[in-house]
Amino acid sequence: MSLPDINEIEAAIHPVLEKSVEELRCSEGQDEVDEVLHQSFAVIDVKPISKNEGNSLESTEEEEPRITLTDLPTEVFLQICSYLSARVLMQTLRLVNKRLNGILSDDFIWRSRIYKRWRQVYPPIPANNESVNWKAACLNLEEQQERWSNMQSAMKHLVFNDTHVASIDAIMLINRGTLCISGSRDRHLAVWGVDTANPQLITSNEAHKGWIWGLAANSDSSFYTCSWDNTTKLWTLDEGRLSASDTFKHKAAMLCVACVPNLVAVGSFDKQVLLWDPRCGSKPIHSYAAHRRSVLKLCLLQESGDTDAVVSISEDKTLAVWDVRAGKLFKNNVKIGTNDPESNAFPMCMSHNGDNLYIGDSKNRLHLVDPRRDSKTGFEVIASYDAGHKDLCKITAVRHGLDCVITGSSDGTVRVSTATHHPELLTKFGTIGTEVASLDFQHGILAVGCTNCAVELWMPDREIDS
Repeated sequence: MSLPDINEIEAAIHPVLEKSVEELRCSEGQDEVDEVLHQSFAVIDVKPISKNEGNSLESTEEEEPRITLTDLPTEVFLQICSYLSARVLMQTLRLVNKRLNGILSDDFIWRSRIYKRWRQVYPPIPANNESVNWKAACLNLEEQQERWSNMQSAMKHLVFNDTHVASIDAIMLINRGTLCISGSRDRHLAVWGVDTANPQLITSNEAHKGWIWGLAANSDSSFYTCSWDNTTKLWTLDEGRLSASDTFKHKAAMLCVACVPNLVAVGSFDKQVLLWDPRCGSKPIHSYAAHRRSVLKLCLLQESGDTDAVVSISEDKTLAVWDVRAGKLFKNNVKIGTNDPESNAFPMCMSHNGDNLYIGDSKNRLHLVDPRRDSKTGFEVIASYDAGHKDLCKITAVRHGLDCVITGSSDGTVRVSTATHHPELLTKFGTIGTEVASLDFQHGILAVGCTNCAVELWMPDREIDS
């Protein structure tokens, strides 16, 4: 990577510098700011910015020394930074010299920038500062806000509605968002290539003898499916063709699946959670019943590279945690939703990423759970929010990351909010389907499966302006 040219950077930033100084004069007083500038630039023997010298920062006819970006006091430099994007600061300005790199490498700068812009607790569940990449978090937050706030010009919307003939209850992006997998009640799988300017269908075939309800990525080119035909299958995509290998069977419908290397977890209609090690054949290595009704979603938590726990949610309105190492329940009967015994709301979807676990329920509520078992609030509901969809509509899908929380609903809409303690809406939009049945979000690409057989994609149409 070539180093940025300091003259080009200064030419671009001079107008911002002028604006910054004038705003400081307005907020702090002209005399006070001018005195600070005179004292600062006296040390480097250059002429400071004066309110009486016009707006130009070019050298005067007397060829007096010119103020450069690298000579600015830290306070003025940071004021300039507040007008520039996080990407410019990290990829350009930080490379100018050691001094600017030192300033912009301080995590406090990025934490303050996040708080000043959103005035919210971030991350939503307070974390150890060492576990948060504050520069990446700030960059992601800013770019997602810019992208979704300017959705019409920054995102390309594509619709495919001629492949499936029934509701698409499972959709997933793999291989860094270049492949989209859709599973439908028509028993078919479809694979879409979305890494080109014109995404298109790669292959489609009948994969099961029942509704396909779950997908889980195994690698960049392989994945698991689970179905109402009581089976879970491993599929591999090779040269545009799908082939099935491992098949796990059960006596009841399989509703959800999750996997990590050497472990596959499946939730079933008959209240069971089953664990398979593909190296050990087709019989489960563990099975347990932590719920009183069907298991609707589950996820696998890892610690230090090893699978630590299985988290499941059920139609019985509870969450349960299975300790994989100990081979026993760690926690169960964790109530999700209101304590009102008359309420019939139950959890329907789940998203785990980092130190946050979001659960969407059947009555338009989004619940934030602490997934850290060593925390005082481990596997407890930290907060619950109105998701903002139409009253009492189901939240059918949720995904989140460092930068945003995305929910899909039975009201046919998708909402994108900030990943802060109290999510703030960035944008909302409708789909062509009557209901959102499933969604996934990876590497800036949003894939949505609808009940009217449509697959919808929203893809970045251009890079975010710096």
